[in-house]
Amino acid sequence: MKVGVLPDRVLPTLLEDRLVQKGTILQFTTEFYVDFLSSDSVETLMETLRKARLEGRLLEFFPQQKQSWADFEDHFNAAGLKTLVEYSRRKLYDAHCAELRAFVRDTVAEGGEGAALGALVPAMQARQEEWSLADGDVARAAFLGLADSVLASAIGRNQQQVQFNVLRTVRHYAPALARFARAPRLEAALLQTVQVTCYEESRLLKIFKDIVKILYDCEVIGETAIRHWYTKGSNAKGRNVFLQDMQPFMQWLDEAEEEESSEEEE
Repeated sequence: MKVGVLPDRVLPTLLEDRLVQKGTILQFTTEFYVDFLSSDSVETLMETLRKARLEGRLLEFFPQQKQSWADFEDHFNAAGLKTLVEYSRRKLYDAHCAELRAFVRDTVAEGGEGAALGALVPAMQARQEEWSLADGDVARAAFLGLADSVLASAIGRNQQQVQFNVLRTVRHYAPALARFARAPRLEAALLQTVQVTCYEESRLLKIFKDIVKILYDCEVIGETAIRHWYTKGSNAKGRNVFLQDMQPFMQWLDEAEEEESSEEEE
């Protein structure tokens, strides 16, 4: 019988504490995974488990003293199920990024501008270290969390109020973004995040250039990253609109560079 067609009433039996603690369920599921993955993809396996309401509960099949991701990886690597380990690792990583985003959202929404940067940044760093998150992904989660903190409380507010609050929030918490976007490559990736967010959230569509200006003024992103984004690094979503909106800013950068060159020559 395939796991995908197990009736709901069987699930409590599969996760019965005594059988799990003895290792019986882990042995059964391991043998099933090995057989399934010999002919199907790990994505198909996860879809089968989802239909059986088992996806996201894989650790529950381990005895209680071994319900950790380290034990999960050791066990399934030993069973030759590297694809399952890698897939689960990616899913866990994505879940941690989402959790960090929610943490930033809730912290800022509850504390407003009173949520001290001095406390927020160390808390983000602690989670980054615990979950082994890359700087670029932390910066992305932080920006999305900042935007979410405003949008989540935007009911009853007009578009202009929402835009103003987003810009104010980004400016206030810009140092937190700067802490994790510390190279042109990471800055350019953050620009893409801002672009996609402004495209997907229509209320922010017209303030993309204003957000970029704030990030530039606050030294979160530099000229190199902006020029890379403008020439070849932009996302396809809303590209033409945003490139056009950024033309005055790019012209300003060019003029500032020319003035600086003239002063050096003198």
